[in-house]
Amino acid sequence: MVTIALSVFFPVVINTVAGVMSIDKVYADVAKNYGANPKDFFMKIALPGAMPVMMEGIQMGQAIALLTIVAAEMIGARSGIGYVIWMNYKAFLIPEMFVGLLLISFFGYLFSLLLRGLQSKLIPWK
Repeated sequence: MVTIALSVFFPVVINTVAGVMSIDKVYADVAKNYGANPKDFFMKIALPGAMPVMMEGIQMGQAIALLTIVAAEMIGARSGIGYVIWMNYKAFLIPEMFVGLLLISFFGYLFSLLLRGLQSKLIPWK
């Protein structure tokens, strides 16, 4: 679990920082001139401005998490898709191994579609 969290943490954080840094300085100046408090600045400028890049980081993190889970299952689990792939590979049961690979592909595509749907709901202006 820690391995998966660490593998996902840095891409998401880096994209979040990049999203905040990419906000045009004009918006910060306008908020400052109109006396926006830190909460308003965060909720109305920083978060909406960084959200598109943050969501891309979350999508990247989802793909990395899926691959890390499968790799961890290949190494140290007694069940799971990675375990099935690795055991069938070692036993030269290639069709069964490809079933596991197709399952990973299916789940990756499904999670990507779900995140894109969430993105379209959270970020309608993009």
